[in-house]
Amino acid sequence: MKSAEDIVSLYIQRKKDRASLINRMDEARRHYNGEIVVPLPELDDIEKPAIANLIAQGIDQFSMRIASVMPDVSFPALRPGFQVSEDKAYERRMATLGWIDMNKMPMKMRRRARFMTAYGCSPVSISPVALDPNDHRQIPFWRPRNPLATYPAPTYDPDSIEPENCIFVDRRPLSWLREHYPQQALALHTGKASSDTLFEILEYVDAEETVLVAMGAAKTQNGYEPAAGGSMQTILERIPNRAGICPVVLPGRVTLDRLSGQFDQLFGMYQRQ
Repeated sequence: MKSAEDIVSLYIQRKKDRASLINRMDEARRHYNGEIVVPLPELDDIEKPAIANLIAQGIDQFSMRIASVMPDVSFPALRPGFQVSEDKAYERRMATLGWIDMNKMPMKMRRRARFMTAYGCSPVSISPVALDPNDHRQIPFWRPRNPLATYPAPTYDPDSIEPENCIFVDRRPLSWLREHYPQQALALHTGKASSDTLFEILEYVDAEETVLVAMGAAKTQNGYEPAAGGSMQTILERIPNRAGICPVVLPGRVTLDRLSGQFDQLFGMYQRQ
């Protein structure tokens, strides 16, 4: 059972270890969004360079081709030739196809395909709880995860896509913390934060449990340090994992020795153009 301090320590260490990879992913994101500033002194301030964003077009085109075909599922009968076994296999397949349809899987596949093309990996997790607070269906929810906020445990097998555990990072306003976790929000150090101030929420997932940890307001260059007036991290919720395995997979592109996006080598050429 991981404590809040253990989870925060893992997060800080993995954030340092994956800094170079995250920086490359962020560069791809900025190129895709057109946030790269290329100095062109011959243009006026209000004039835009007449250069097509080929990076964004390439990522979209490859991603749409990847997501154009949906995967199928198959459930062979445990006792072929027996009608009862054949019917149960059919029911399992139809139930899974129903979950895929209710999760709007084609849209999620389009998002995952863009992650795979631009960032070189496409993490996804399965959760019994939907992100939409109004969705109370008791089904497994597929959740494509942003690789920029994903910190998996290192794996020694380069072909393995199943990390032992994983930490996801999200941000929520102080008003959200006070509404959903009022007692924990009182114990958390918030400083002079307003109700709209965003706080980092860590989601630790392994084969035994899922733990939500809220990070405090005070932040230093080397991480989070204790401060008077409240705790720098507090556990919001701890949920047992009845599946018995880590519900996270982290597929990546096949490369030589490190993850890389499909267009990482074109950034310099695009800027030169």
